[in-house]
Amino acid sequence: MDWRLEPISDRPRRPGPVLLVVMDGIGLGFGDEGDAVALARTPVLDWLRANCPWVPLKAHGTAVGLPSDDDMGNSEVGHNAIGAGRLFDQGAKLVRRAIADGSLFAGETWRRLIERCRR
Repeated sequence: MDWRLEPISDRPRRPGPVLLVVMDGIGLGFGDEGDAVALARTPVLDWLRANCPWVPLKAHGTAVGLPSDDDMGNSEVGHNAIGAGRLFDQGAKLVRRAIADGSLFAGETWRRLIERCRR
Protein backbone atom coordinates (compact mmCIF):
# COMPACT_ATOMS: atom_id res chain seq x y z
CA MET A 1 0.00 0.00 0.00
CA ASP A 2 1.26 3.47 -0.89
CA TRP A 3 0.96 5.87 2.07
CA ARG A 4 2.11 9.03 0.27
CA LEU A 5 -0.30 11.94 0.15
CA GLU A 6 -1.04 13.22 -3.33
CA PRO A 7 -2.06 16.83 -4.06
CA ILE A 8 -5.78 17.45 -4.43
CA SER A 9 -6.21 18.98 -7.88
CA ASP A 10 -9.12 21.30 -7.05
CA ARG A 11 -7.34 22.85 -4.05
CA PRO A 12 -4.70 25.57 -4.43
CA ARG A 13 -1.23 24.61 -3.22
CA ARG A 14 -0.22 26.57 -0.15
CA PRO A 15 3.02 26.65 1.77
CA GLY A 16 2.96 24.88 5.14
CA PRO A 17 2.70 24.33 7.89
CA VAL A 18 -0.57 22.44 7.89
CA LEU A 19 -2.62 22.31 11.05
CA LEU A 20 -5.20 19.63 11.84
CA VAL A 21 -7.71 20.92 14.37
CA VAL A 22 -10.18 18.44 15.86
CA MET A 23 -12.93 20.12 17.87
CA ASP A 24 -15.04 17.56 19.68
CA GLY A 25 -18.71 18.44 19.61
CA ILE A 26 -18.38 20.94 16.77
CA GLY A 27 -19.94 19.80 13.54
CA LEU A 28 -21.61 20.91 10.35
CA GLY A 29 -25.29 20.68 11.12
CA PHE A 30 -28.45 21.80 9.38
CA GLY A 31 -28.53 25.30 10.86
CA ASP A 32 -31.97 24.80 12.37
CA GLU A 33 -33.22 25.92 15.79
CA GLY A 34 -31.57 22.93 17.50
CA ASP A 35 -28.12 23.55 15.99
CA ALA A 36 -26.21 25.22 18.84
CA VAL A 37 -23.02 25.56 16.80
CA ALA A 38 -24.78 27.33 13.92
CA LEU A 39 -26.66 29.59 16.35
CA ALA A 40 -23.56 30.53 18.37
CA ARG A 41 -21.54 33.66 17.71
CA THR A 42 -18.27 32.25 16.34
CA PRO A 43 -16.31 35.09 14.70
CA VAL A 44 -12.95 33.28 14.68
CA LEU A 45 -14.39 30.07 13.22
CA ASP A 46 -16.37 32.11 10.69
CA TRP A 47 -13.19 33.94 9.61
CA LEU A 48 -11.19 30.71 9.35
CA ARG A 49 -13.89 29.05 7.27
CA ALA A 50 -14.10 32.04 4.92
CA ASN A 51 -10.34 32.57 4.52
CA CYS A 52 -8.56 29.24 4.95
CA PRO A 53 -8.74 25.94 3.11
CA TRP A 54 -10.77 23.36 4.98
CA VAL A 55 -12.57 20.10 4.35
CA PRO A 56 -15.36 18.44 6.33
CA LEU A 57 -14.70 14.98 7.74
CA LYS A 58 -17.36 12.39 8.44
CA ALA A 59 -17.22 11.34 12.09
CA HIS A 60 -20.08 8.85 12.23
CA GLY A 61 -21.24 5.58 10.76
CA THR A 62 -19.27 3.56 8.26
CA ALA A 63 -16.77 6.41 7.77
CA VAL A 64 -15.33 5.62 11.22
CA GLY A 65 -15.89 1.86 11.33
CA LEU A 66 -19.40 1.68 12.79
CA PRO A 67 -21.98 -0.76 11.35
CA SER A 68 -24.14 1.77 9.48
CA ASP A 69 -24.44 5.47 8.73
CA ASP A 70 -27.27 5.64 11.27
CA ASP A 71 -24.73 5.05 14.07
CA MET A 72 -23.51 8.21 15.78
CA GLY A 73 -19.78 8.62 16.16
CA ASN A 74 -17.98 9.69 19.31
CA SER A 75 -14.57 11.04 20.27
CA GLU A 76 -12.97 7.62 20.49
CA VAL A 77 -13.96 6.32 17.06
CA GLY A 78 -13.11 9.58 15.33
CA HIS A 79 -9.73 9.88 17.01
CA ASN A 80 -8.92 6.24 16.20
CA ALA A 81 -9.68 6.77 12.51
CA ILE A 82 -7.80 10.06 12.20
CA GLY A 83 -4.86 9.02 14.36
CA ALA A 84 -4.34 5.64 12.72
CA GLY A 85 -5.23 6.77 9.23
CA ARG A 86 -7.47 3.74 8.82
CA LEU A 87 -10.67 2.26 10.17
CA PHE A 88 -11.09 -0.08 13.09
CA ASP A 89 -14.32 -1.96 13.65
CA GLN A 90 -16.09 -0.37 16.61
CA GLY A 91 -18.82 -1.15 19.12
CA ALA A 92 -21.81 -2.99 17.70
CA LYS A 93 -19.84 -4.05 14.63
CA LEU A 94 -17.37 -5.92 16.87
CA VAL A 95 -20.24 -7.60 18.72
CA ARG A 96 -21.98 -8.64 15.49
CA ARG A 97 -18.76 -10.14 14.14
CA ALA A 98 -18.09 -12.00 17.43
CA ILE A 99 -21.59 -13.50 17.30
CA ALA A 100 -21.28 -14.41 13.61
CA ASP A 101 -17.89 -16.11 13.93
CA GLY A 102 -18.68 -17.71 17.30
CA SER A 103 -15.81 -16.09 19.18
CA LEU A 104 -18.25 -14.46 21.63
CA PHE A 105 -19.26 -17.90 22.86
CA ALA A 106 -15.72 -19.27 23.14
CA GLY A 107 -14.44 -17.02 25.93
CA GLU A 108 -14.06 -17.77 29.61
CA THR A 109 -16.50 -15.00 30.60
CA TRP A 110 -19.25 -16.51 28.42
CA ARG A 111 -18.58 -19.97 29.82
CA ARG A 112 -18.85 -18.68 33.42
CA LEU A 113 -22.03 -16.75 32.59
CA ILE A 114 -23.73 -19.84 31.15
CA GLU A 115 -22.55 -21.95 34.07
CA ARG A 116 -23.98 -19.44 36.54
CA CYS A 117 -27.31 -19.25 34.68
CA ARG A 118 -27.65 -23.02 34.81
CA ARG A 119 -27.38 -23.08 38.61
